[in-house]
Amino acid sequence: MPFHEALDARAVKQLLPTELRTKMLDTIPAELRERAMFSAGVTNTELLQRIDDSINDLVSGQVDRATKRAGLKQLVARLDLGAKADDERGTLTDLGSDRRLNLILDTNLQQAQGYGHWMQGQDAAVLDQWPAQELVRVIDSREKRDWAARWAAAGGQFFDGRMVALKNDPLWSRLSRFGTPYPPFDFNSGMDVQDIDRGEAEDLGLIDRDTELFPQDRDFNTDLAATPEVRDASLRDALAESLAGRARFDAGGVLRLVGRVLGAANVRDYARDELGRFATDGGGLSVADNLARGQKAIAKLRRDQGGTVEVAMQVPGLGDVEFPWGRAGHTRPNAAGKTHTDGYGLSHIEAKHGRAAADALPETIAKGKITAHPHDPQKREITHGKYKAVVGKTKKPAAWVITNYEEHR
Repeated sequence: MPFHEALDARAVKQLLPTELRTKMLDTIPAELRERAMFSAGVTNTELLQRIDDSINDLVSGQVDRATKRAGLKQLVARLDLGAKADDERGTLTDLGSDRRLNLILDTNLQQAQGYGHWMQGQDAAVLDQWPAQELVRVIDSREKRDWAARWAAAGGQFFDGRMVALKNDPLWSRLSRFGTPYPPFDFNSGMDVQDIDRGEAEDLGLIDRDTELFPQDRDFNTDLAATPEVRDASLRDALAESLAGRARFDAGGVLRLVGRVLGAANVRDYARDELGRFATDGGGLSVADNLARGQKAIAKLRRDQGGTVEVAMQVPGLGDVEFPWGRAGHTRPNAAGKTHTDGYGLSHIEAKHGRAAADALPETIAKGKITAHPHDPQKREITHGKYKAVVGKTKKPAAWVITNYEEHR
């Protein structure tokens, strides 16, 4: 049976035809992606509308996936939007393939259901009785991701191997590829959550007997009160600001990539064979735009006092770099008798070098000279003025992460 919270999550969505691929779409803030109906590389509004209608029917329980998939396959064929090359047919890049259509339908259906269950769990009485949840596998995936490693990276605790946290712990959003606190946490992950009652949560030390928990909201009700035209305009304005210098809406309302030549004012459209390169080579932003992104990332981390901005800036010629808030750490002597601080991230930089040094980090990255690290081939040094940043390769959505930052001598 459908439940109105899941239907509300679908009702606020506005069509977003776009040529952007998954990596670039991942950089859009979660609160904007939740309000947009899109699929990587789908610019045809008729197909996008049919996909949206199909998902709404699935959420409402009116039809099965196979029926909706068959109708979408026929539409893709009529619009001639399927793969043209033999080696692409049947793959995720083929809009007419079962794999791609299943992924679109399943992911969107699971997101609506995930939001619905999450919102029901935010009822004050339910949250008091069932304040925590456990990450569990419910479907045996063909290729299993290392969820224990992802849980640890998100800051989660283990309880005899179990991954349990309070429902409103920010780690759920950090764990998710989509930046949302509810399942699914990645494409075809096979993972879900299971409620943990208050007694067990107290036994695990997650809360005390007198701890009061406060419900959260994704603020969809505000959107529902507005007309679709107002919602569409608001979403476009927010997306344009979020992707400034990287993407823009054309006259037909399609969100398209744009490229800026470093140091120049001209803007040009990227050719289709360049789209994959743009999101990874770090050369697409002007210095000014790159600086602005870094400054906004630092402001967000300071405001939130936690979390990670996964695509905070671009390292020219290398790729995206993430800024974690991290922890300030503790100062103590190491085995060599030198001062050692075990923190990391922006909070560590501020604690060790001061706020002014942290404020200089975006300029160091945007304008600095990049050289090979003398000891580690997986790292690069970036020097500018009196500061030196060290970035290292990562397997996360961003290609690089800050590993060290200090005054350059």
